[in-house]
Amino acid sequence: MEFKSIEDLAENFRYEISFERPWLFVIAQDEKKRLEGCSAVKRELELGLEESKSAGKIKEYDVRISDLKGKVPKMDLEFDILWRTIGKNKGKLFIPIFHNADDWSFLPQMAFDDEIPGIFSVSNQGYSRVINSSKRDCYHTLRLN
Repeated sequence: MEFKSIEDLAENFRYEISFERPWLFVIAQDEKKRLEGCSAVKRELELGLEESKSAGKIKEYDVRISDLKGKVPKMDLEFDILWRTIGKNKGKLFIPIFHNADDWSFLPQMAFDDEIPGIFSVSNQGYSRVINSSKRDCYHTLRLN
């Protein structure tokens, strides 16, 4: 599904996206707009996850916006440790939202293959550079251009 605005996201998020394994691209040319989109996604996720927690489906959750701007795109030890904590572990659900992921074009493929949450904030160019373009169709989009 393509969400066309933050309002559209707020209205339809809970009906379209899995709270435990969301796959979403936040797409905009303007970095500030992308960050606003990431904040809206975080807010919607936390609302849904709070309900899951109240229902006993999860014990805890952590939704965090992680800015990748200026970081070298590589799988070093620090990033590998972070990557292995994504998803549900011992009742705790960790969902990072990767902001400014243009240079990390391999991450959406990895998240899909590892069956873990994948939320990526990218420009139009970053979106078109995603490795294995068929994976783009597996993700929902929030377009804020």
